[in-house]
Amino acid sequence: MPVIDFQLPRSSYNELTKIIKAYRSAGPDSNLADVSARSAINKTVVSSNHKFLIASDILMGGQKKSLTNPGDLLARALDYDMPSRIEEEWRKIVQDNEFFEKILTALRIRKGMDIGALRSHIAFTAGEKRSSSVLTGANAIIDILRASGLIKDQDGKVVTIDREHIAIDHPEERDEELVQTQTIPEVGFVAPSLRDSGLHVALNIEVRINCTPENLDELGSKLKAIIEELVRVTETPQE
Repeated sequence: MPVIDFQLPRSSYNELTKIIKAYRSAGPDSNLADVSARSAINKTVVSSNHKFLIASDILMGGQKKSLTNPGDLLARALDYDMPSRIEEEWRKIVQDNEFFEKILTALRIRKGMDIGALRSHIAFTAGEKRSSSVLTGANAIIDILRASGLIKDQDGKVVTIDREHIAIDHPEERDEELVQTQTIPEVGFVAPSLRDSGLHVALNIEVRINCTPENLDELGSKLKAIIEELVRVTETPQE
């Protein structure tokens, strides 16, 4: 796997998320001193993470910096401690980034790596010289990939997770306008003749159902059972 010029974080994942949240709290065109105060992290440490945050499209700007749109969405999810949204926003960032994709590709090709080998591979792929701060950054990259839901620990190795058909979990954690409900506006049928009365009676029955995505798999069979029961009742001769 070729080496690319990419500076790793210089902080742990936990410290990195504090810096991201501090940039959101400080607002657009934030200065280093303000972000340092809000995150309670030394200015030198905050500054040392700027190249990574910019290369990952989380931060933008010159001397004064602002969160990008993806960075702001991630910071919001982190602020509100919403696991499914944090996973979703990290995944978007990771999947749009060449460096992260190279790491994931290497994991797929090798069918997983132990944590030490993966840490070294991350540092090597970034073209960085081995040091304690670089290995800290490599650990942060692994934690970001875990947070994105794209890797997991399995049988002593780190392996990729197939997210091709991923569904959004915990929709209750999403913004109100994004909560997905399914409404079936109308289910109607015409009942057969009621034999004893000699009358032909047509019934229109409206059924409205609200459900969350996880209930959709069994919704069809339940509706079918309801309709069959209604038909059975109307076909039964009246005493």
